[in-house]
Amino acid sequence: MKKIKYPIPVIEHFSAKPILIGGAALAFHGVKPLDDDYDFIVSPKNFTQLQQVEDLKKLQMDDDLGLGIENFEFWLSIHGYQYDFWLEHAIDEEDFYVLSLEKLTFMTAMVADQPHYYQDLMLLINKIKSIK
Repeated sequence: MKKIKYPIPVIEHFSAKPILIGGAALAFHGVKPLDDDYDFIVSPKNFTQLQQVEDLKKLQMDDDLGLGIENFEFWLSIHGYQYDFWLEHAIDEEDFYVLSLEKLTFMTAMVADQPHYYQDLMLLINKIKSIK
């Protein structure tokens, strides 16, 4: 997997490592190529701290709140599930965690009614089937 550009913006505001999700997590697991878009789940405490940073753009997806800067997004929750739920079985990297393959499949299945995400779900299923 191509390395994430360092430093991750605003990482000095994190008291807990963020969790890499989305397309970059798919790339980490070898499911598809890495693009230059990085999405993270952050702890509620970190999200509160990030809200004080002026350069961050407010984001919303359904009922989930996020903050963005450059090609990085930091989410308080995804599908209503917060940091501790997604942290289970996450892979510990130096500056962040990576969402587990199981949780990534669950996350993708929740939006598989959209064609792009359905394709990602099929790629995940094929990846899981290939693991022996």
